[in-house]
Amino acid sequence: MNKILFIAMEFPPYQTAGCYRSIYFAKYLKFHGIEPIIITIDPEEGYIPFNAIVNNSLLDLIPEDIKVYRIFLKKYH
Repeated sequence: MNKILFIAMEFPPYQTAGCYRSIYFAKYLKFHGIEPIIITIDPEEGYIPFNAIVNNSLLDLIPEDIKVYRIFLKKYH
């Protein structure tokens, strides 16, 4: 299986238009023999730049076998 590094700023649990695009893109890559490795920002930091609602139920859309790595950005003040 091929692997792809997928960098997504808008990713669950943020409820933005871009989060849906990112999650379904990553989810359906597996059906085409591509394993996505996702890098996104930490949930505690993303709500400020996106001014987005945090919806933890969106995390249920991520299949358990997809690796998601969350990184910290510079803190906003």
